[in-house]
Amino acid sequence: MKRAQGLPLNVVVLAAIALLVLVLLSVVVVQRTGIFTKGVSETGEAGVSNVCDASVKGRICSETALSQAEYKVVNAKIGCESSTAKCYEPVTK
Repeated sequence: MKRAQGLPLNVVVLAAIALLVLVLLSVVVVQRTGIFTKGVSETGEAGVSNVCDASVKGRICSETALSQAEYKVVNAKIGCESSTAKCYEPVTK
């Protein structure tokens, strides 16, 4: 009686491991793409809206509150040396 021809067990195991690696890799890529897309949509104007610098719309960092009639707080996280300082931008009238 002849044995049935088929794939060796090690080829099947190797294929299953390769498929698992591809699935995990695709999940990581999709998640990172989502994070990247969210970051791009939050930055807005070519990546400058997240920077607190005078060269960007006259923004300044201050630990004390500035006049709300003259300045508005912006959500800029880069540029202020102190973690308690807020970024202010002149109010345009």
